Amino acid sequence: MKITLSDIRKEIVRKLDTNFLNHKVYEEDVKQGMKKPAFFVEIIPTRTVNEQLYKTKSLMIKISYFSENDTNEENHLMLEQLEDLFDLSMKIKDRYFTINELNPIAVDGFLQFGFTFSVINAKDMIEIDNIDGQIQTMLSNEGLGYTQEKVRLIEELEFEKDV
Repeated sequence: MKITLSDIRKEIVRKLDTNFLNHKVYEEDVKQGMKKPAFFVEIIPTRTVNEQLYKTKSLMIKISYFSENDTNEENHLMLEQLEDLFDLSMKIKDRYFTINELNPIAVDGFLQFGFTFSVINAKDMIEIDNIDGQIQTMLSNEGLGYTQEKVRLIEELEFEKDV
């Protein structure tokens, strides 16, 4: 099952909403009217590697925390809670992802909590039954016309020609 950036964002927001009921979670930058205590969530793709059968995306997640009173003590308490919440892995849909590294910064009444991980998604494949009942597979590529509906095996074309 493919995991999208939207799936990741929704899961992070869900975890924060579920575990910090009295905190507002913002997914977009708020210029005015932010209600504290609050979180601001950013997902930053840092690298994409295309392999023949799959694609790997490396991501940095940044969670900025704005405490009620802008104190270091509030931020240090929140830092410990976030470290526990995003400890070793995160479940998104039916898959688990290892969190590679936690990167907290707590300075002058401000907390930024970050972590990195990678998502590997298999590329879309086309499966076609050949005349012998065997399954042939190939990469789907809509731009080149390689879709499940359009791709046909040479045996099928030869059979139609003979009929």
